[in-house]
Order: sequence, then C-alpha cells, then structure tokens
Amino acid sequence: MLGWLSWRWVEEPARTGLVRFKKLPQIAVVAGLVLLVAVPAFAIRLQNGVHGRLDPQIVAIFAEAKNKNPRMQECHVALDTPVPECRYGGEELGAIVIGDSHAASVVRSVEKAMGDESRHVLDWTLNSCPTIFDIKDLEHGDRYKCGEFVRSLHDKSKTLNADVPIILVSRISAYLEGPNEHDRKAEAERPRAYITNPSVNRTPEFYKEVQVGIVDTACAFAKHRPVYMLRPIPELKLDVPRSMGRALQIGQDIRVSVSVEEYEERNRIAWEAQDRAAAECGVKLLDPRPYLCNNGRCWGDVDGIPVYYDDDHLSEHGGQLLIPLFRQMFDQPAQAD
Repeated sequence: MLGWLSWRWVEEPARTGLVRFKKLPQIAVVAGLVLLVAVPAFAIRLQNGVHGRLDPQIVAIFAEAKNKNPRMQECHVALDTPVPECRYGGEELGAIVIGDSHAASVVRSVEKAMGDESRHVLDWTLNSCPTIFDIKDLEHGDRYKCGEFVRSLHDKSKTLNADVPIILVSRISAYLEGPNEHDRKAEAERPRAYITNPSVNRTPEFYKEVQVGIVDTACAFAKHRPVYMLRPIPELKLDVPRSMGRALQIGQDIRVSVSVEEYEERNRIAWEAQDRAAAECGVKLLDPRPYLCNNGRCWGDVDGIPVYYDDDHLSEHGGQLLIPLFRQMFDQPAQAD
C-alpha cells in the first residue's frame, strides 16, 4: 500500500513533471528536494535527536547506553594495537587494573574507591583479553596478542611498588562457555579460546587447561604483590538501555534480569578457578552479587535507571555501585605471599 502511494503521488509526478524542464532546472529541483530532506536530518543528528520528543525518563534510560568510561576509546584497544597504559588520577601509583572490556568499564570506580587524588590507577586492559598466560584465539590468529601481553604485564609488575594491589577483571565465562547473548549463539558452538591446542568441544580437558591457566597466572602475580579478582559481572543477555527504553516507548515498564541460579551455573567453572587461586596463593575475591543482585535475581537497573550500557558491561552509573566493594582493596590491604 505504501509502495503504491509512493509511486502514485511521488514517483510518477516527479518523473513526468521533471521532463518539462531543461537539464539544469531539473538538477536544481532535485538538489533542492534533497536539501529539503538532508538539512533538517543533519541538524537533528547534530543535536542527538529532537529534544523533547521523548519523555525525560525514556531519554534518561537511553542515555545510559553512552554513559561509559569517557576515556574508553583512548585507553582501551584491541588485538595487536599497543596498549596506551593510561593513568587515572595523580602522580603516585595506587592500583593496577588488568583485564578485558569488563575491566575497562570499572577502572574509574577503582580510582574513586581509592579515595586519594595524589595516586592513580594504571589501566592495563586489552579488549577480549582474559588474564591468562599464553591464551590464544581461533578467530583472530596471530593478531591476537593477549597471551603475550599478559606475560609482559607480569614482567612489568615486578618492577613496580610491591605494596600496590592488582585487580583482575574479565568476562571470564565468555571465554569458557562462549557468549550468552541470544543473537550470538553461533559463536558459542565451539570454544575460540585455547592455550596449547584448539578444542572442537568443551571437554573436561579444555575446562581444566583454562582453569589451570587462570590459577597459575593469578598466582604468578600474587608472588610479588596483593592480587584481587572480581567475581564475574552478571551477563543479562539483553541490551538493558535499549530493552527498557523501547518497552517504555510503547507503555511497557520492564526490567532486565537473570536469576541468581542462572548466574551461578553460568559461572560455575570460573568460580572454581577463582576459588583455587584464593586457596593456593591467597588471591582475594571480590563478589559483586550483594551490589547487583537481590531477591534471587541480578538486575540491570536500579530505580528504573540502567546500570549497564549494553547487556554485560556496567555503565559508569553501575560501576559506582561497586565502589564500596573496591574500597576493600585499600581499607584492608592484602599481603603478597
């Protein structure tokens, strides 16, 4: 119906009407019509939409999709791009954050938890890079420098103040189990990560090798400084700001969440490795569940405002919830073995 209306009242009149003009007037008319559409569209884009079109609550929900570490693009790189090693804070080293994009999303919260403007947090994050020596990736091949990068960080860390704590943060279960988003099921069919040889299936041998890699790497860092590991951030499978905002546009007030039982099953293998690191070399574990989960579920919002900027990364708003948790690194410093 719309196609016919467009043909009848736009395309046919334009086609038959334009031939009445000479070539230059034809071009002028077409250019004018294009500008009539393009200029307002470009102005709307520059202003990030038509202000006032949406209810302020909907605007606030959608805004969380952009409420991420403002230095993310500058400081968080991928594959074989040299890591900038950004500093957040003052001149003196106060903490080190190592991990993937989950680490990059909370690095500013670690800085705020430190509570000392004279000290800084050192950002040692690389996209899609769990903190495991010699880890490799099937998809990216030789461009994937994660395993080498983690070894280089271990060497660098031995030259820094031994009292400064390190916190390891990764979306570790994504490397063990694959992504859990509904539109990424094909990626989860076969493990991409491996240490010695690629695995066709998630066999007990595959899980054991990755677990050993997690423990051995954490314990290597723990030999010369306090090491903390953040338990996995709940992965909610649905883009939180998008899901909540679109639902509210049609009058539905929804919340995005997963059950604590699903969270625990999803991360069971990762938890086992973290528990072993705590038992074998004194790594301190930080549990985000009391801050992100209640009433048997892990939630994507607090009081109607998302705490994630997508389905699994905490926004700056969400990271603030973990500041009391990260404060344990500084209020009760661990002792390296």
